[in-house]
Amino acid sequence: MALTQRLTSRIQISYLPKNLGEYELVLPLYFYRYHHSFMINLNQIKKFEKARSGLLEMNWDCKVPVSQHKMKEFSELLDKDN
Repeated sequence: MALTQRLTSRIQISYLPKNLGEYELVLPLYFYRYHHSFMINLNQIKKFEKARSGLLEMNWDCKVPVSQHKMKEFSELLDKDN
């Protein structure tokens, strides 16, 4: 079985043996699946750059893209929290 699902935490990328849907059910609500293969800790976002595709700048200066498919949902989620 290929381990393609990833959970990014700070600089570490962990390869997980289960699919992300299973983790979505047990992780706290501040973990958000912003892409088919990635989850993010919403508490670690420093900046969200809205463009055609979104770009997240994390507290540790890593930049990660948001899929176009998730842009509207993600923008609404961040607006709701503010």
